[in-house]
Amino acid sequence: MTPDSMVMILARLIFGSIATFLAIIVWSKTRDVAWMLVVVGTIIAYGETVFNALAAFGLTKTDVLVVWGVSVVRLVLVNLPALLYALAFVVVIVRRSPRRSSQASSVRSTLRIDEDSGAAEKPKRRGKRRKARETEVQAAQAEQ
Repeated sequence: MTPDSMVMILARLIFGSIATFLAIIVWSKTRDVAWMLVVVGTIIAYGETVFNALAAFGLTKTDVLVVWGVSVVRLVLVNLPALLYALAFVVVIVRRSPRRSSQASSVRSTLRIDEDSGAAEKPKRRGKRRKARETEVQAAQAEQ
């Protein structure tokens, strides 16, 4: 193994481990399908890097399962991350499609109709603390 290939393997292992670590943090913070596909793709891409490093050091066989002269393990590890990233992009595109009929219903459900004027208004988003404070103030006013 030449020194330049050793440096390339080590660099891929270091940066891949950083990306995988951050992907696992994202995994713990979200349950969005698109992000989960990106996270799994990143983890598998790092698995491919580790597999190639082990093969370069002679610690694993790359020809465990060969079909038509191609290593299936290597074929899957190389192409599965790109497939998962593509699926994540498709999920985001489909989710943001303007032609979805459920989008109109979600807009209707977020609008609140003012009973006096009949005009539609968006509900105000308030934090939990502010909501709790407002509830306490209303309860204090009701007692008086």
